[in-house]
Amino acid sequence: MQTHNVVLVTGINTYFSHYYPELQTGFDNYRSRGYQIGLRFNAFNKSSQLLDSIHKLAPNFVCISTDTVAEKQNIADFSAKLQAIKARVDAINGLILLSNIRGESMEKLAIDHAVDLVEGSYYQPFSVD
Repeated sequence: MQTHNVVLVTGINTYFSHYYPELQTGFDNYRSRGYQIGLRFNAFNKSSQLLDSIHKLAPNFVCISTDTVAEKQNIADFSAKLQAIKARVDAINGLILLSNIRGESMEKLAIDHAVDLVEGSYYQPFSVD
């Protein structure tokens, strides 16, 4: 397997904001060897820190989980955050993956925001026995 086909993914949360220089050094080391970098965000209550992480660490891929959207009233808030995230990821020529899509409302968000990649049980084939 060639290194340019490998994406190293790490979960990021607010704790990591204190370690950007160290993360950047590590990511630069992997990039110099041809690896791609992915950041996974499972929650983003402070979307400004998430946008800052994307800007400073410039990953090739950003994975956003829909798990934080438990109720319909959260969809509008999630949609606004996703729009800002998509703009930031596009600015660094990255790709965004929306994960854990379980229904039509999340699929609609992915389509409306032109998300690059999707993953979730909504797309899994049903087993016919």
